[in-house]
Amino acid sequence: MRADAGPLPDPRLTFGTGKLGDLAGFASAVVLALIALLIGWESLVRLYSPVAIDFSQAIAVAVAGLGVNLLCAWLLRDDHHHHGHHHQGPHPHNHHHAHDHDHRAQGRSGQNNNLRAAYLHVLADALTSVLAIAALVLGGLYGWTWMDPAMGIVGAS
Repeated sequence: MRADAGPLPDPRLTFGTGKLGDLAGFASAVVLALIALLIGWESLVRLYSPVAIDFSQAIAVAVAGLGVNLLCAWLLRDDHHHHGHHHQGPHPHNHHHAHDHDHRAQGRSGQNNNLRAAYLHVLADALTSVLAIAALVLGGLYGWTWMDPAMGIVGAS
């Protein structure tokens, strides 16, 4: 593996192999947008035609989803020193920190942008889980069954 982890040059391809990741990201965004539209549509339908909700079961599923999202966010957190390049204590080489230690600027920005995007995505999912839990708790306590589809619309937008 190359040190910069950037796209590989390929004389057969005009723009190299770096566009594959961009296209995959675009396709993923399109699919997520379609899913958000479907969730929004289903939520609107449920506002006008409410369905019975097992609040305790739905809350358990939402809490499990929140746990998974928080675990993923913790795994994807921005820890730019996770690759073992630590600068603590005496150094065997004398560089006096003259070079920039933002390793994201050393050709790995594409990889870090993807990780950051995944991190932000799971944080947004965690927020949606919190909204769902709040809506389900309020719906269970006060009989506000409209809260769940209303939060579905908020989460989809």
